[in-house]
Amino acid sequence: MWILNKVVLIAASILLFNSCCYFQSKGKSAGISRDTTIIRNDYLEIKSKSFGAELISIKSKKNGLQYLWQGDTISWQDHAILQFPIIANVKEDRYIYEGKEYEIMSHGFARISLFSISNQTDTSITYTLKSNEETLAMYPFHFTFNVSYTLIKNKLEVTYFIQNTGNEIMYFSAGYHPGFRCPIYKNEAFEDYILSFEKVETAKTYTFKGNLLTEDMRDVFGNTNQIQLSKSLFELDALVFEGLSSTAVTLMNKNSNIPSVTIEYGNVPYLAIWSSYKESPFVCIEPWFGLPDVEGKVSNLKNKVGIEQLVPNETFNWKCSILFH
Repeated sequence: MWILNKVVLIAASILLFNSCCYFQSKGKSAGISRDTTIIRNDYLEIKSKSFGAELISIKSKKNGLQYLWQGDTISWQDHAILQFPIIANVKEDRYIYEGKEYEIMSHGFARISLFSISNQTDTSITYTLKSNEETLAMYPFHFTFNVSYTLIKNKLEVTYFIQNTGNEIMYFSAGYHPGFRCPIYKNEAFEDYILSFEKVETAKTYTFKGNLLTEDMRDVFGNTNQIQLSKSLFELDALVFEGLSSTAVTLMNKNSNIPSVTIEYGNVPYLAIWSSYKESPFVCIEPWFGLPDVEGKVSNLKNKVGIEQLVPNETFNWKCSILFH
C-alpha cells in the first residue's frame, strides 16, 4: 500500500508541475514576464509569481536595496513559500485520515501549485487556489485558499483566507516561510545580527532528529528578548517556539542598532526561525499554525499535534505585517 501511495504522490506532483508549466506558457503577460507580477508604491516594489503565489523580490524604491533572499543552489532555492496543508514534514511523507494513507511533500502542495490572480491593483494582489483532482489525491478536502499582498507605505501586509468548501470538518496546518537577506549590507557578517523580540521570552525551542521533532527542548533566549544569530545555532535545523509572549520580532544589526525588517505576526501558536547551517546569507522567520510530525509512528491527521480545523463553510483568517526599514 505504501508503494502504491508513493506512486500516486509522484503522479499527482507531476500533474501539478505539468499543469503549472502549461498555464505559465499559455498565460497572458503580466508585470515583467508571463508568470511575474509587480506591485509598487512610493516606498517598495514587490515581484510575485503565480507558481506557488510566491514573493520573489522586495526592493526599496529609495535605494534599490533587496530585502528578500534570492535563493541559491547550495542551501535553499526558494524565497517566501506558502505552507499548506502541512508544516514542514510528516513521517515518511505520509499521514492517515479515516483509515486511509495519503502521501504529501514537505510543506504541502501550495508552494508548487499554480494560483490564479483573483484581484489586482497597483499596490495589491490576491492569488487563489482551489481544491482540484490533483490536490484531492494528496489531501481529501475541498477548500479555497486566498493569499493577498498589500503595500501600505513601507509595510507589506500578507493575508491568508482559507475556507472549507466541503461537507466535513477540514483538518489542516498553514504557515508562512519568507527568507530575508542577512546580512543585508556590505561589510557585515551574519553574526552581527540579532532577532529582537518585544518582550523577554522564556520559551524553549523544540529540537529535530532528521526532519522530525523530538520531545527534547533547549534554551536559546537565556531569559532575554534576543537571539544572537550564528550558523552553529542551526546545526540541529530550525528553532521552533510555542506560545511566545511577543507578537513581533525585528531583525537588526547589534553593532549599529540598525533594523532591517520587523515582522508583526500576531498571536500565532508557533514561530520558527531557520537558516542553513551552510554559509548562505539569509534567515527565515516563519509564523506557523501547526507543527511537523514528532518522531515515531505515521500521524493520524485528526490527532496530529497543532492541527487546525474548520467546519463546512468556516474560514481561517490571518494577517502578517512586514515593515522594511
